[in-house]
Formats: sequence, structure tokens, C-alpha cells
Amino acid sequence: VINKPLDTVGGDGYWKYNNNHQVFLVAFDCMGHGRLASMMTRVYIDHLQEIICNDQQHDPAKILAEIHQRIQAQFENKDKLQIGIGADMAIIQYDQKQQSLKYSGAKMDLFKVDKLGKSTRIKACKRSLGTYFEYDRNYETTTVGFDNNDRFYLFSDGITDLFGGAKNKKIGLKGFVKMLEESSGNYLNPDTEKSIINEKLTRWSGNQTRMDDMLLISFKP
Repeated sequence: VINKPLDTVGGDGYWKYNNNHQVFLVAFDCMGHGRLASMMTRVYIDHLQEIICNDQQHDPAKILAEIHQRIQAQFENKDKLQIGIGADMAIIQYDQKQQSLKYSGAKMDLFKVDKLGKSTRIKACKRSLGTYFEYDRNYETTTVGFDNNDRFYLFSDGITDLFGGAKNKKIGLKGFVKMLEESSGNYLNPDTEKSIINEKLTRWSGNQTRMDDMLLISFKP
């Protein structure tokens, strides 16, 4: 995990839950940054705990849809809100017995990189949670195949929006995925990979000031 809030606290985060042989991993990027955004991380985590732990809803797409409905019920009719209530989110459900991995995302894609450094993008729904309530959502659960040496990545747009390089431009999705492809490999342990990615991001940004929180989660089933 690489989690770098822009201020002391931020709106990016993750949540993990083990339920017998099922593991849930959720990454999220709440709108904005700093203290106000961090307040919304608590709201989203509370809803995740209620839906997954208490209500026993384990389908990733249905979890996203339920969170969106709860955020709408909680905030839609409140005037003069001081905070942004939207969030990008990705939910992973991994069954250790079946060795199956399911994913659903709200504007947060899942990337898989194999041992040869080839990436595959599993796309999320293009709409965030907690925004544009007048539009319908179509969150879908995807079962993702994988080999033993495949590595998965979830990350917030604070990374792809990072300015730097020779031309002082955003690294962008294509640039960052290329960085992951170059860094990934079954010969790397998590600490080594984390150090390499951190070093590359630092080298890219140089003396540029970051504009947003940054979150990257790498995992191997």
C-alpha cells in the first residue's frame, strides 16, 4: 500500500474484511482532500461495514449500488453542504476456497499485470458514487481470471494526475500503467516493488507540488 495524503489526513483510503474464507478489499477516493474529505472516508467505511458485515451482502456490484443509495438518502436533501460527498471506489471479493476473484468498480479500474509485464485493464462503471443522483448506475460484477504470478493494482487519480517529467505534464493513465508494467515481476517481493514504484513517482514529480491525495494498492491472490 502506498497512501500519501496531500495534507495530514485525506480522502483516499482502503478497507479490508475477512469473512471465513472470503476476503474483501475496498479502495476509495473521496472527493477533494484534507480534513473534509477524510470525514467522508468514515461515512463510506461505516456503510461498507453495515452492508458487508451486518447485512451479509457479498456481491461487489450490489454493494456499490447499495452504498450509492444510502449516500443519496443521507445527503441529497441537505442544503449548503461544506463537503463533497462523491467517491470513486473499487471492491474486490476473493474466495480463498474457490480461488475466485470478483471485482466491481465505480470510476476506479482494476489492472492486472502478468509475470512478463503485460497489463490487462478491467474497466469500472464511469459514474462515481454519491454524485449525479438523477442518472442511473450500471455497476457490474466481473469474475477475473488470474495465474499464480499475476499482480493486481488499484489506484486513485491523484497518481495519474501527478505532474512532472521533462515536459512537466501529468503522468496519465498510460504512463503510470507503463511504470507498473516495468516494476512488476514475480521476482519482486512487496517491499521491493513498493520502493521501486515510490522511487519512480518521486523521480517523475521532482520538485513539483502535488495537487491531490495519492493511493496505490498492489495485491497478489
